[in-house]
Amino acid sequence: MKVFLPYRGEFGYRCFFHAPQVHAALTPGVDVVCCPDGMEALYPDAADYIITEDRPDAQRRGAVEDEFAARYAGLASERYGPDVLPVHPNFRAARKYFVPKPHIPVQVAPCDIVVCPRRRDYGADKNWPHWQGLIDQLTHSGLRVFAAGAADSSYDVDCHGFARRAWDYGRSLDVSLRAILQCRCVIATDAGLAHLAVLCGRPLLMITHAQGLVAAGTDDRGNAYWPVMIDRYRAENHLNAPIRMVQHAWSDPGKVAAACQEFLADLETWSEWRTAA
Repeated sequence: MKVFLPYRGEFGYRCFFHAPQVHAALTPGVDVVCCPDGMEALYPDAADYIITEDRPDAQRRGAVEDEFAARYAGLASERYGPDVLPVHPNFRAARKYFVPKPHIPVQVAPCDIVVCPRRRDYGADKNWPHWQGLIDQLTHSGLRVFAAGAADSSYDVDCHGFARRAWDYGRSLDVSLRAILQCRCVIATDAGLAHLAVLCGRPLLMITHAQGLVAAGTDDRGNAYWPVMIDRYRAENHLNAPIRMVQHAWSDPGKVAAACQEFLADLETWSEWRTAA
């Protein structure tokens, strides 16, 4: 039996590298995964889960292996026997991409568009401040909008309908997944939920600054933001979902709303996308 030890880094890396690597190496119905409560959907074939605490938000960057893992290796030995094989997170391991589904079945309000209104203290300049204005424009045009994410890392937006935010239901990852899997497209910045959308095979409209920069402003080290690493999205795009970046949109929610309408129209005419979907 393998026990996959905790990964406590960024959610985007959990989607991009850790969950697909566990999926590639895990023996379904046999192996065990250590993960925080609510993250089980990203490890669907595990025989069991050891629930771990997560790092504080500001400490997740670059968190892969630490003394924390040794504690859970010992706990696994106590629970399952001394012959368990602990597996540490490894950026270089092989990956097998898959479509995650809610770990616990949930029902959410029907939606056309899922928005991902990231608001975190870490990388605060990556917080796009115009989510409410965008939602207002989309709903005014007749589109049903749903907000994915968790309450502690999202803007407190109003999606103009009953229970149209993942954190209104509890188990925010399961609810976010259900909404993403049933929507027409996802609108996000370059953040963890954008990776989740691509993993799910859903069309992604990404808000960027200037000619495809991650954001305006600077990161926590004072460096200007870099171009979106689109190759990472292409690598995980196992269902060939359409991905489009809206450039020069960091201060222009109207431009994003117009781009969304164009994107939806194009999705109706792209025969290769309709076949894949």
